[in-house]
Amino acid sequence: MAIEHTDGRLAADGLSTRQPPTFKREIRIVVFAGLLIWLVIGSVVAVIGKREWDGTMDVVQSTATTVSRLLAGQSDQLLLNADLIRDHAERIVGDADPFGVDRATYDDLVQLISRSTAIVSIWVGDAAGNAVLTTREFPAPRLNAGDRAYFTTVRDDPDRLFIGNLIDTQYPAEALLINTSRRLSQADGTMRGFIQISLDPATISRTFQQVEIGFDASLWWIGPEGQALIREPALPPEQLDDQMPPGAADWPKNWSNDRAYTIPSADVLNVESGVDGKERMFFWSDAPLYGSRIVVGVSRAAMEARWLAQMMWITAFALVVGMASMVILWLLYRSRARNQAYATMLENDVRDRTRDLAMAIEQKDVTMQELSHRVRNAFATILALTRLMLRSSDTIEDFRDDFPARLEALARCHLVLVDAKVRNKAQIVDLVQASLAPYRNDSTRIDIAGPEVELSSNATLGVGLVLHELVTNAVKYGSLSAPDGAISVHWEPQDDGIRLIWLETGGPVVVPPTGSGSGTMIIDRAAAMFGGSFARDFAADGVRAELMIPPPPVS
Repeated sequence: MAIEHTDGRLAADGLSTRQPPTFKREIRIVVFAGLLIWLVIGSVVAVIGKREWDGTMDVVQSTATTVSRLLAGQSDQLLLNADLIRDHAERIVGDADPFGVDRATYDDLVQLISRSTAIVSIWVGDAAGNAVLTTREFPAPRLNAGDRAYFTTVRDDPDRLFIGNLIDTQYPAEALLINTSRRLSQADGTMRGFIQISLDPATISRTFQQVEIGFDASLWWIGPEGQALIREPALPPEQLDDQMPPGAADWPKNWSNDRAYTIPSADVLNVESGVDGKERMFFWSDAPLYGSRIVVGVSRAAMEARWLAQMMWITAFALVVGMASMVILWLLYRSRARNQAYATMLENDVRDRTRDLAMAIEQKDVTMQELSHRVRNAFATILALTRLMLRSSDTIEDFRDDFPARLEALARCHLVLVDAKVRNKAQIVDLVQASLAPYRNDSTRIDIAGPEVELSSNATLGVGLVLHELVTNAVKYGSLSAPDGAISVHWEPQDDGIRLIWLETGGPVVVPPTGSGSGTMIIDRAAAMFGGSFARDFAADGVRAELMIPPPPVS
């Protein structure tokens, strides 16, 4: 069977590992059909969601607008009723100067306000702002309104109607009411006094409460001068102006009797509430007679919550439909694929066997190449070592004594390479431990430290020979020949390679050699094998050697 590499894939006698084109095409069709189904379902859900939201918006807009128009008209009715009562009260107090303040006048005013549940009290004051007569009590208390807005407003403008709240008052109940006042003038136009009427806005609040707008709806009645009069749900009177919708007094006019009413732009409708800081949608109408503004606000978050609750059920149903469609689509595909299962199984079996055979042959070739490379390197190293020792040994007995130990050091280096299980690579710590293993009876005598560093095959053999020579000299003449001797082998990465330090302590006094022996020649030749450098210092307290190992070449 002919086996070859083709574009990174293995092929044998025309068989390929590629999937059949038909299989890929069918998978693409199934995936495309599934995506199309989900796209259609998603589009339908999106359309339904938009219609649900638009429907909710239409209902809220219609209801809130209708309520604001209704309450704007109702606010005009309250203020108009207050003006009618004020006219009657003016006739009751008469045009005498000063005002008549007898008991009969007080009784007539009390009888007057009993005709309307919306009128709570009447106050009559003179041109200096002093209280002259009130339905609250008789005689009137000694109060002065000289610095109050309801007095200064009508004092400075004869035709002005003041509408506002009286927060700081002797009667706490007055703070919850809407206070209106008009000026009383003499025939020559000079100020004679004023009449203040307090209105109960409960009818406005009750009407709003009876309408089921939902969505955390709120009501604001804003006076013609932009002052907040009431809010439903209620707020303390002193907080009304600070917490009313930002800029509500400056919104465009929308008269409640305008049949061509249109929704203002979105940036006006959607503003943050001054009460809780959350976004609300506001709809408003302006009263045509007195210019009051009724604002109805709804929580956008509440609208979104209800819309999401509705969409959860719709989305869940859509998911069920989509999953059922996927199951049906998968069953259809499986029924078609089942007809080709047996042929595909045979094809895959042949393909797998062919691939395994090709990989086994390729692995065999790699193994043979590696074995040949290792054997050639081993013989070349042994031959070089033999020639070097023959030249450096004085007698055949010296050669016979030293050669086996150095050959054994080479063998240990090869074992380190094999045990590393990485082609042409070995850890330096394994090499050092293998060289010093016979002498590590006492762990305190030998100290080995350094990071994990990989060595090439040439560096492994060369470093192994250098370590063997250093260990041999330490056993014969150095620290390993004395009971208290110790050896430290440390290494660390440098910019130009690995720096290995050999340090002996506790041994006999070191006597520097007078010449270079065979060991020195072997160390120099071994360092040259991998392009390294070796330096040794024969200090009296112990030998110190430094071996520089260049970094392995980038493969």
